[in-house]
Amino acid sequence: MNDRGSSTEKSNVLEAVKIGVELGFANPHYLLGKMLLRGLCVEKDIIEGVRHLEAAVKMGHAKAQEIKEFLETFRR
Repeated sequence: MNDRGSSTEKSNVLEAVKIGVELGFANPHYLLGKMLLRGLCVEKDIIEGVRHLEAAVKMGHAKAQEIKEFLETFRR
């Protein structure tokens, strides 16, 4: 996903991802986490982004686990 596209497209993507999060799916948590970490379609929020990645990890999302492990290297 990149930061190009109309504001309507960005809004639609964000809304779809948020619905998936509300339904409890791992991939939307992962996507929203990445969006928040990078500030794509949303205001950048590292803490909230990590929270969504952690939710995805708890649901077994492998790529979320990789990102979380990478971010944890900076905490040490």
